[in-house]
Amino acid sequence: MVYAIIKVESNFNHNATSSAGARGLMQIIPSTAKWIASELGLDYNQINLYDGETNINFGCFYLSYLKSKFNQLDLVICAYNAGETIVKSWTNERGELDEAKINYVETLNYYKKVMKYYSIYSKNEIGE
Repeated sequence: MVYAIIKVESNFNHNATSSAGARGLMQIIPSTAKWIASELGLDYNQINLYDGETNINFGCFYLSYLKSKFNQLDLVICAYNAGETIVKSWTNERGELDEAKINYVETLNYYKKVMKYYSIYSKNEIGE
């Protein structure tokens, strides 16, 4: 899953920066990075989001946090892109993703791309 997210977020470019200011391989926005640093007991001012190891560690921490909130892969992927508050409004009464409620075309496309690459990467040994 992490490979799929990196592929879609930055195409494996550790220097990537989005128009919204998201940085690095997993495109972490500074406000999220500040929260993660606080949760991990780190000084945000010492964090380099363009460092691959740091960025992946922060991205994985955030994915783990989202998984604890949603516990469903489709919801976690959408929340990584759109935010957890927005994604909560896209769920049905059983807490499942209702694609018809997704009013962010970008997030729907993001979800589909991540799932495409997840399918590819989960079938192959990485590095072969």
